[in-house]
Amino acid sequence: MTDPLPRPDHLAPPPGRMAAIVALALGILTFVLAAAVRDHLWARTDLRIGVPGFLATAAAAGISFARRERAWGLALAGLGLAGAGLVLGWFLMFVVVLGVTALAIAILHHLM
Repeated sequence: MTDPLPRPDHLAPPPGRMAAIVALALGILTFVLAAAVRDHLWARTDLRIGVPGFLATAAAAGISFARRERAWGLALAGLGLAGAGLVLGWFLMFVVVLGVTALAIAILHHLM
């Protein structure tokens, strides 16, 4: 009887991708904490929370890349969420300014 075919890499069990899963979990945790501790929506992120969370997420993502876990999406998503947590206040204010500008352009375009 022949041996069964080996399981493909993309179907590896989660322990083989543990660093990427940890990076994603840390990124989500950093984003949620950075969003939860601010007084106002436009306030700057508390760097005592954002920077260590981002560095821990970057370390976990770096370990995932070094181990060649082939879970690029999980590690990069965690890194992106942690980075977004750092600049969340700036990003939200930028979106508000862009929205008001687009609304003013639409009104002026309609009137002229």
